[in-house]
Amino acid sequence: MTRPLRVVCAPDKFKGSLTAVQVGEALRSGIASADPRIEVDVVPIADGGDGTVAAAVSGGMTAVPIEVSGPTGSPVAATLAVRGSSAVVELANTCGISLLPQGLLRPLDAHTIGLGQAIAAALDAGCTDIVVGVGGSASTDVGLGTLVGLGARLLDQRGQSVLPSPRFHRKIAAIDLTALHPRALQARIRIATDVDNPLLGPHGTVAVFGAQKGITRQCAGRVEKGIAHVAELLDRRDGRHLATMPGMGAAGGVPVALVAVLDAEIVSGAEFVLGMLDLEHRLRDADLVVTGEGNFDSQTLRGKGPAAVLDEARRQRIAVAVATGRITLPDAEMEALGVGRWWSL
Repeated sequence: MTRPLRVVCAPDKFKGSLTAVQVGEALRSGIASADPRIEVDVVPIADGGDGTVAAAVSGGMTAVPIEVSGPTGSPVAATLAVRGSSAVVELANTCGISLLPQGLLRPLDAHTIGLGQAIAAALDAGCTDIVVGVGGSASTDVGLGTLVGLGARLLDQRGQSVLPSPRFHRKIAAIDLTALHPRALQARIRIATDVDNPLLGPHGTVAVFGAQKGITRQCAGRVEKGIAHVAELLDRRDGRHLATMPGMGAAGGVPVALVAVLDAEIVSGAEFVLGMLDLEHRLRDADLVVTGEGNFDSQTLRGKGPAAVLDEARRQRIAVAVATGRITLPDAEMEALGVGRWWSL
């Protein structure tokens, strides 16, 4: 008796439309309607951005609800994923761009205080190994808000507190870590990202990602000078020229503060999530892998989740199909990637 076909559905989110979990269940339903005998394993993936905590929970971690400051200070409900001494924290569900009130971009005022509060909640829960997914940022605060959420203070030349948002960056004269969370420096912090941009310059966070956060041409120079000033302050603490290091431009520069102050390390968000979900093992004996995301384009191939799925499927010589909202890659490139069939909605 031949075994039934086995399909692994490993999609990322369709941003603004469906979560990765919802996409996976829709694929499961469609496959079942074609042939209910097919075995379907749904593995929602992420790459450090929206859905990273949900992917961790689907992989067996426990969801822990918390309340933190949103990107402009209003309280928001967020979630950690915890298992033993490990935790996954997500910028997108604490102070991400999707949480801006009325959806209005606030490029000079948004911050990441909520992310620091979420890390503090993980530390309070006894976690010593914390992965921070940093995609989906609303702000360009170079991670100063994250430090504030962990207890740090930003001071001007008169010793008065300064807010962490870009509007006030050039007023900051010192970073006071006296009240930093007592366990923040002992924990292992990893930053999961799919971005390798530096902080400053033509490939930096303002030039490449500023427009999506609402940074206009008129204020781009001001913001760039402000984050350069912040980077210089953090460089003095760290001793390295962080602004030019790959990955520091992710999420409005959040890695700069975390590396300089907490000695965090940057890891591939997609590789971390796929490893946590044990995708290598779950693909064994599969006849087909279905992956995709909202927009399947050249950016997908630069370390995003579906690209990592394609790599693993090729390694195991498993057929691949892509279901996505939009495809902008030419057919020849899709074929070169080893994709057998693809559908654009």
